[in-house]
Amino acid sequence: ILMMTSRQCFFQQTVGCKKPSIEDSCMLKCEKATTITNIKGVSFSIDKQKGGYPSIYNNEQFLNLEAINDLSDLFDEFFIDLTNIGAGSKAEEDKSQLIHYFEAVIRGDHDATEQLKQMIPVSTNAQYQQGL
Repeated sequence: ILMMTSRQCFFQQTVGCKKPSIEDSCMLKCEKATTITNIKGVSFSIDKQKGGYPSIYNNEQFLNLEAINDLSDLFDEFFIDLTNIGAGSKAEEDKSQLIHYFEAVIRGDHDATEQLKQMIPVSTNAQYQQGL
């Protein structure tokens, strides 16, 4: 979950970028990712894509499988964001396996729901529970 995007470079103190500030070349060419951990042990991902500013992401992914059942009569398609943004230095999930499990969940397979929760163990749907 995106927490902050800034024009300030977050990589100077984390991975040792030697530039004092973001330059024009940084915007176009720099592509870095890392993970930092606060004193409470919570990890945050820092990500910089080419052409964009650095962003900090929460350790939780937004995973809302309840909406599939609750709102199935309102939608005929669901969107799954498989971009690597926010992954930092964490290992990537097998995207083809994720797609397979999501398709199974949409078909009503409860075992696939548990498999997805195991693949994405740190997730939240608090916004859905509280209501946007």
